[in-house]
Amino acid sequence: MIGEELDSGDIITKDYLPININTKIETCYKWMTKKTPEMFIEAIQKLSKNQKYIFEKQSKEPNDALRCYPRNPEDGKINWTKSNIEILRLINASGKPYSGAFCLYQNEPMIIWDAELYHDNEKYCAIPGQIASIDKDAGAAIVITGSGKLLIKTISFGTFTGNPTEIIKSIRKRLK
Repeated sequence: MIGEELDSGDIITKDYLPININTKIETCYKWMTKKTPEMFIEAIQKLSKNQKYIFEKQSKEPNDALRCYPRNPEDGKINWTKSNIEILRLINASGKPYSGAFCLYQNEPMIIWDAELYHDNEKYCAIPGQIASIDKDAGAAIVITGSGKLLIKTISFGTFTGNPTEIIKSIRKRLK
């Protein structure tokens, strides 16, 4: 029986993409683009053998439903007082095909496309968003967060996209 609600039917087939702290939304989209047609074929094959086949019953309990609301571009604004893990998750979830996680640098928008957690055991006192160091060899900038540091690897600033060291030249600067 077909439900009257969108996505309320029983599950015919299922697959999982293994993810971790560094998985980017673009990776998820590419995986779904490849897997969705394959899973449709798999579901059709299963149902052609047995029209009553169900892999998993869909719960009819309203409390089990997950409602996802649309995101707005401003949801990608980085709050540097958050932890390095929370900020990295935002960067990875806001990347392409979306408009990217962003902050302000010298009062202009800067999009951060790629970053990673950074650990150096340094004891420090700083304001979140402070540039802690510039790694010219790696082309990366290390930024203080509310808890820990983040290594920024790829940015867009104005018409430029690339290594942040092409734009950020001083540890006297802050991302806001």
